[in-house]
Amino acid sequence: MAGVWLCQNLYEAYDFNKDKEYLRKIWPALTGAAKLCLGLMDENEEGKLVVSPATSPENCFLTEDGWKSVSYYSAMNQALAMDVFDNVLAGAKDLGIHDELVRRIAEARPRLAPIALNERGAAGVRFENGAELRLEYAGEALAMMITVPAADDSGTVRRVLMAAHPDAR
Repeated sequence: MAGVWLCQNLYEAYDFNKDKEYLRKIWPALTGAAKLCLGLMDENEEGKLVVSPATSPENCFLTEDGWKSVSYYSAMNQALAMDVFDNVLAGAKDLGIHDELVRRIAEARPRLAPIALNERGAAGVRFENGAELRLEYAGEALAMMITVPAADDSGTVRRVLMAAHPDAR
């Protein structure tokens, strides 16, 4: 998913300058990232789409069975998929592209599972049983930040800053 994350910067440069020639140049990277996300989609028990599986090589999660670095899906991967889908749809509109890939993305985007916030307002990792597990860090951890659309208990969607850092426990 690192490539999907990097595409966020490519699109933000376009969004800032609105240079359609630049957008055409980065279009293969954006659509390639969106294709990757589509290929990793799985329908969960609620009929929503999640990017699965999710791995976190820089973090391990303490479970009843010990340390794990793979989960069914993660808030980060969901946020990245939402972002690249939104960027491809916006870019397609600006370029006048209405192909099969854009149609598939437009159909998948509203079906993506939302990023739920816990009672502390934090997004987390969800495992197969739906339990949210506290992050425990093993070894070196990578600090990462991304803004994500998230819903609170009332269903209100807002953009929040999601960060993972060893000191953010």
